[in-house]
Amino acid sequence: MTTRGILNLILLLGIAALAAVVIYQPGITPPPTPIKLTTVLPEQIKHIQIEHAGKPTLTLEKQDGHWRITAPQALPADDGRVNSLLRLVQETSQARFSARPEELHKYKLEKPAILLTLDNLKFAFGDIDPINGRRYVQIGTTVHLITDMYYYQIDADLPSFVSTRLLPEHASITALTLPALSLSRDTQDHWQLRPEQAGISSDAIQALIDSWGNSSALWVKRYEKGTAQDSITVRFATPAQELRFDIMAKQPELILARPDIGMQYHLSPESAKTLLELSTASPTEKTPDTKPNP
Repeated sequence: MTTRGILNLILLLGIAALAAVVIYQPGITPPPTPIKLTTVLPEQIKHIQIEHAGKPTLTLEKQDGHWRITAPQALPADDGRVNSLLRLVQETSQARFSARPEELHKYKLEKPAILLTLDNLKFAFGDIDPINGRRYVQIGTTVHLITDMYYYQIDADLPSFVSTRLLPEHASITALTLPALSLSRDTQDHWQLRPEQAGISSDAIQALIDSWGNSSALWVKRYEKGTAQDSITVRFATPAQELRFDIMAKQPELILARPDIGMQYHLSPESAKTLLELSTASPTEKTPDTKPNP
């Protein structure tokens, strides 16, 4: 082998050695594999119970693919909020140690303020680590430190878990009574408008119906008794039901109350136009699936 060939071989061996150092990093301990709180997946959870100190126990159950509040009263739940909470089961344990009964008081776990049960898994929420701001959570005989993003989700009041949808999903509206007008389907599935108005197209009617079917509030609060400005009745066939909303305010936000369930829905002020009014079209526009009043 020539001198040049020997030098090239030495160079290749040197490059290979450097590559091995970069890849395998001898003498450097690799970081440990992150440990999850549980091996359970969020979609496997079917039952949730939240026990607050001094508050009614909140219970939710998954029914037909959606979450429902079953206690302290029966209400549809906000699927997005509940699913966000369920990510807890796959949260990373940033540190952990054995839960010694005589030391639990140090972490406010002797009598936890919140006890969360997901199916058969129990999570006791304690204090915050003053150094890193992480939350102490006890699961079985182990105390974990996790990012503090779940405590405040489960510490919220009942209305925070209530679905923001005004109507049940896929509700088939058959009648809508608003302060200035009413709509109902006749036996031929045509919309009847009362009082009759010129320039109202079938598209405008359908847009109003769709607005009700798709609308969600910005947030839900407990019903505050007051004098209603007017009322709204929505009747639908699937499922067969009639709902009544009281209009508590239109400005600076639209507030629709359901005294029967003790909740009120807060919407943007622009929602008053899309939910309470029909848009007008040209008086000459035909409305093929809308019949005038007899």
